[in-house]
Amino acid sequence: WASGIMSDVYMQEIVDLSAKKHGSHFAVSHTSVEQLEEFNMDLLGRGMQRLAPKLWGLLDKLLFAGKKSVGVAVSTKGPEDSDEDDVYWEAFGDRELDGSMGVSADASARQEKITARHNKLKKVVIFSIIMQTANQKSNMFQSIFGIFLQSAHAPQKVIETLSWMGICVSIDSINTAVMSLSKEAHRGISALGRTLLASYAYNNFDVDLKSTVHTVDKSEHTLKHLTAGLLFPLQHGTTLDNLHCSKALWERLLLNPQVDSMDTATKKGWKDLLTIHPDHLNEAGLSRRDRFNSWKILSDLIEYDNGPTYFHQFKDRLGHLESVEMIPVAKTKILASRAMDISNSTVSGNINSVLELLKQGDIEDPAECDPLQGLDVSEYVTLFHGDLGTGE
Repeated sequence: WASGIMSDVYMQEIVDLSAKKHGSHFAVSHTSVEQLEEFNMDLLGRGMQRLAPKLWGLLDKLLFAGKKSVGVAVSTKGPEDSDEDDVYWEAFGDRELDGSMGVSADASARQEKITARHNKLKKVVIFSIIMQTANQKSNMFQSIFGIFLQSAHAPQKVIETLSWMGICVSIDSINTAVMSLSKEAHRGISALGRTLLASYAYNNFDVDLKSTVHTVDKSEHTLKHLTAGLLFPLQHGTTLDNLHCSKALWERLLLNPQVDSMDTATKKGWKDLLTIHPDHLNEAGLSRRDRFNSWKILSDLIEYDNGPTYFHQFKDRLGHLESVEMIPVAKTKILASRAMDISNSTVSGNINSVLELLKQGDIEDPAECDPLQGLDVSEYVTLFHGDLGTGE
């Protein structure tokens, strides 16, 4: 009768835990980046332990079966056993699985923490499988893990096997989640691009599309040259008025065929940037560069842990590095664009990369767009970051 009572308790805990109100349901058709970023295995485990303490404690006992006490791993090897197995499994980070422990207190405590952490992950996986069995919509772990497998290019057969085991969702559900993420990314890129306050960056990457079935026609052309792009908002209070200078720049640009090089202002070089913040020697006759080098050397002597301990006593007297014009740190949200089947190793490739990125940012050709639908982008500067070929 006691076993039956506890079985009912465990079953009720799972039913309550898998309810929608506890946040374990995951709609793959509405997957968002925020859901992926906020997912935390540790928080998930805490919730399971809080809402199903009886079953959580039972798994504690089961996972430490054969040990003398829960939370402490005790060696079960005899003197005839070799330590070679310990070295082998320790290289994979799994030494705690066989229950072997070191003799020192620090090693024992460290090993105990590792064992507890690994067992907690196992309990989260076991709980997730049971919860999805009780309620098919309780699939948060399976959905996140399935998206991870997709991003890691796991073979389809592996995903199908894990899906049958209840560890991840099906391939169709994963594709639905990826489609939802793609739609969200498209909306975000379009919204950011239309503000005209976005900066674009792109670069090439290569993919070797190896085929399992080799043919005569495709035996040597497996390397594909593609282009990846990023969009990010301009920070530090940048406004459209700051970028409303396209016409002025074009009138002074030497590449403009209608501009006479004699009428343009003297071309500026990188040395002219040094005049923005004139350098002045201090009382000791040190320039700004000398003062930076001096501060850096003292910082290395004082703060380097493996350096001479004598200099550590001067840490309070080091002070902060001299600032000229501080730019406040701002967290910038990066949006990845859709990969482009373009090789930007040529001039035409770079042009096509720029046009395709602008198209993804919902920026149309000024000659083709309706002036009543939005701003005339030809009047504004758009910043692009590329590789060496961009300068061509």
